[in-house]
Amino acid sequence: MGFDLIPVLIASACVSINIRELATLAATTLFLLTFSYSTSLWNGKVSHPYVDEKQAPELKLSKAQAVKSFHRKRFDFLRDGFKQTGSWAFQFELLKNRVVAVSGEEGRQMLLRESGLDLYEGFQIVLESIPKGYDHHQVNSFYKRLLYLQKTDNLSFMIPYLLSDCQRKIDTWGSQGLLDPNSAIYDITFVMVMRVLNSFDITDDLALLSRLQGWFDVLDTSTEPASVYFPWIYGPASIRRLWAATNLYLTFKSFVRKRMNGGTARPDALQKLIDSNQTEEYMTRFMIALPLAGARSTGTIGKWLIMFLSSDPTWASFVRQEVEGLLSTYNITLPDNPCHEDLTHALSQVPLTAWETKLPSLDLCIRETMRIAQPHTALRKNTGPDFSAGEFTIPSGAFVAYSFLDTTLNPSHYADPTRWDPSRLLQKDIPSIGWGMGNHLCKGQRLAILTMKLLTASLLLRFDLSMVDEKLEKMEAPPVPNYNDQLTCQPMDKCSIKFTDRVS
Repeated sequence: MGFDLIPVLIASACVSINIRELATLAATTLFLLTFSYSTSLWNGKVSHPYVDEKQAPELKLSKAQAVKSFHRKRFDFLRDGFKQTGSWAFQFELLKNRVVAVSGEEGRQMLLRESGLDLYEGFQIVLESIPKGYDHHQVNSFYKRLLYLQKTDNLSFMIPYLLSDCQRKIDTWGSQGLLDPNSAIYDITFVMVMRVLNSFDITDDLALLSRLQGWFDVLDTSTEPASVYFPWIYGPASIRRLWAATNLYLTFKSFVRKRMNGGTARPDALQKLIDSNQTEEYMTRFMIALPLAGARSTGTIGKWLIMFLSSDPTWASFVRQEVEGLLSTYNITLPDNPCHEDLTHALSQVPLTAWETKLPSLDLCIRETMRIAQPHTALRKNTGPDFSAGEFTIPSGAFVAYSFLDTTLNPSHYADPTRWDPSRLLQKDIPSIGWGMGNHLCKGQRLAILTMKLLTASLLLRFDLSMVDEKLEKMEAPPVPNYNDQLTCQPMDKCSIKFTDRVS
């Protein structure tokens, strides 16, 4: 379900009928119409116009098994596929879509060099939220706006607001306790990302932010394989997404309209859009799209950064000393046991250039965290023509899948690859993916890095942190990411971050 469909979905939502009755009626009506079609897709043989003899080996798996495994246990599925075929590339079907999974240096270089591999077309195979026939021009326009909001002047202006937002959320924790890393850190990064990309009127309202975050979470987590391949059948997940998208659309549109109709101008992203004479619909879409694209990934990397630092007192000390060194460089002093206002005032006086260039240990920690805790799979569609990759041919119309973890967890590049060790990145000539590949680098990385640095500095100056397991015993090693969790990358085992006010 994409943003192009939201007005239609809103109209659908306005029909006065019980939602369970609607779902039951739709399912019953469509069952006979779809049975033979869906049966042929899941079990029948589908012919493909791929006659080149240089095809990658076929993975021996039913279509139903392939769909289930690819969507729910993608890391295991790709790893086991390479083992089963004994090849650096293999192919399989996701219903009527041909997918070629690639690995190794040949696979990585393919994504870097082949201009016909389209990122956005690739997303359509796995995300219901990417609209068919999306507007390339509007997507590019959004990116330009995002880059504009990350200019030095704007980010420098935003630093005090970001620090205040961060401390405001931390104040709700108290002086000591336990944090669920899967929610507590994301709650902070969500507010900070919203501050830069949205309306101050929204970001100042914590209760509203909480509701918005919940609706964004529904859009993120409610996609099911059936809703991707049969989007015209509305199951429970699609109905939840309809409800969340409707609420988001109406909420953001009301703030846009209020500001346009004489509301108080504020120095935020919304006002910049209004001043550039954008339409109400454009601004509404922008305010939904950017947080949806950036808040989750920033929160995922941010939570693992804090978990790794909480598990490693040595690196936590290095980073804390670097931040304290910045304060000393600019003659900024902090009182013992600094409060919200103390930290916000002190850290706000550090210029943006120093945050970006004078924290080498923290930079290493962020890069190492991204190496270990980013289970992203790059998906591209070959929009043509056919091209050769090694001994194989990638046909036009096929999708290509490449797991970032193939590089970042490769023991030939990184000894003991699942161990978090920022010092290893001091070595030169190590393959890295980091913020993307080729022409598809993360457009919001400057904001994401600044957000994580401000968050980390605020936490380390205020608290002593450690990781505890389910029995509340101190963990001797950091938690292990669930690499099959492509969206939130939660820890395999239950754990918590223990925090206490620092004793200076």
